[in-house]
Amino acid sequence: MSTPFFITGLPRSRTAWFSVATSTPESVCHHEPTAWLSDWPELVRLWTESKFRYVGISDSGLGMLLPSILDELRPRTLIIRRSVDQVEESFHRYGIHNPIMRKRLEALQEMLRLYENHPLVRVIPYNELSYWTISDAIDWLTPGTSQPMLHQLMHLNIQSDLGYNVEMAHGVNEWWVPDELKE
Repeated sequence: MSTPFFITGLPRSRTAWFSVATSTPESVCHHEPTAWLSDWPELVRLWTESKFRYVGISDSGLGMLLPSILDELRPRTLIIRRSVDQVEESFHRYGIHNPIMRKRLEALQEMLRLYENHPLVRVIPYNELSYWTISDAIDWLTPGTSQPMLHQLMHLNIQSDLGYNVEMAHGVNEWWVPDELKE
């Protein structure tokens, strides 16, 4: 059985980058599987039915399910803390203006803050991401794995493709979004 780990935070907080950095010959980290999973049992299977030593999920939206994830699956969890204002500014640079977005971002931020002191959670402020903080976080998430390319990865701008994200956003099943945050 694989050991689970979870990376979350507000969108535009380098979760895609962390997904790449934590995928090694011994570990795999799925980025935003909420785009193609249909329900909680599928999410559980993704985390538990793997041949990798460590299986991670890097997904902002799943932060809303953090209580269930920590209680039922018990993954080591990294929260990347970034302000709602910074995230909105980043979205606006890409031409994304969604009126419901701020409400969702604030709800997600509140959920994440409730669990920042949980024993399975570590937090890194977005503005403190550095080689050392990232290296320590990866070593904690996937103990005993090596990150020989981390220094090179630090100089890459890894992010989800905007066109793909827009396409996925229009077709995604939002089973994980609380009813009060749906349009």
